[in-house]
Amino acid sequence: MKKLLILSFFTILITLKSYAVTDGGGELKLSDSSVKWFLKYLRGKGNNTPMVFYVTFDGQGSYYWTCPHGSCRGGNANNEISKCSIYYNKDCKRFARGRTIKWKNGINTGKGKASVINSRWDDSKIIAKLTELGFLGKAEEKTEEKEVEDNTSNQVKEMENLKKLFDKGLITPEEFISRKDKILN
Repeated sequence: MKKLLILSFFTILITLKSYAVTDGGGELKLSDSSVKWFLKYLRGKGNNTPMVFYVTFDGQGSYYWTCPHGSCRGGNANNEISKCSIYYNKDCKRFARGRTIKWKNGINTGKGKASVINSRWDDSKIIAKLTELGFLGKAEEKTEEKEVEDNTSNQVKEMENLKKLFDKGLITPEEFISRKDKILN
């Protein structure tokens, strides 16, 4: 009896683990196509209700499942994610479960009223909510000043590495001067 109880416990534990899904996290900007599919997902087709919405880390691809008549039963989450990943040849993570956006990006907490999409909202209200939560809009654009900073930082790192090679005697003084000129130009 004790062995049967232990075996049952581990079976349940393994089964629950296969249904566990990690939500996406980090900065994410949804593409127009992903927004279009998210709106379709929220609306459902016929009597279907939204179950789960996956998205690629770059926001370009999305994949979703709905449930007939709201009778959702847990599917195999790992299988669902792998279908998304195979389809786009990119890693996917869960963006939303039901009408709750689960992706944590520093603005969205993934829970509570702030993360829920109301089923009565029209498309413009949903798009406004996605914008408010930081999932729409342009990614941080690089200014010319920022590019110069990045280039200078890269040059400094390259020069430091070059100096280390020279100090260790791995390159000649002529190679050092030649490579230094390439870095600075």
